[in-house]
Amino acid sequence: MEKIHFYSEIESAAVFRFEDCGRIRAFALFLLEEFAMIDLQDIQIPPLSTVTVRVMQFDPLGENASSQGLEQIVAPDEGVCSDLLRIANSAYYGRSGRVKTLRDAITLLGLKTVKNLVILLASKSMNHSLKV
Repeated sequence: MEKIHFYSEIESAAVFRFEDCGRIRAFALFLLEEFAMIDLQDIQIPPLSTVTVRVMQFDPLGENASSQGLEQIVAPDEGVCSDLLRIANSAYYGRSGRVKTLRDAITLLGLKTVKNLVILLASKSMNHSLKV
């Protein structure tokens, strides 16, 4: 009896999955129809800031890479600086004292992490300002 019950559960699960696939397919077709109506000429992608472009070109593994060099690139963008300081002072990094300078934040976070965070912050702001 237990085996029959077990197999009937598998059959009902298989039927459920088959029905679910049909719903997913219908939803996918609906999305394709909706996106087909979007005119690409109407989409306005905002430009990246020069700070973001320079950070993307920065090689954190290069011989001349330093926290001072990355600080000079990032310093003109006050929004990015404040976000990096906020992240460096977060509980995740568990410092007993406060990080007060950008150079200390870059040293604590690391060159590669700062580069990734700046790119993340730029893409986040781009997604918020994307007009359709």
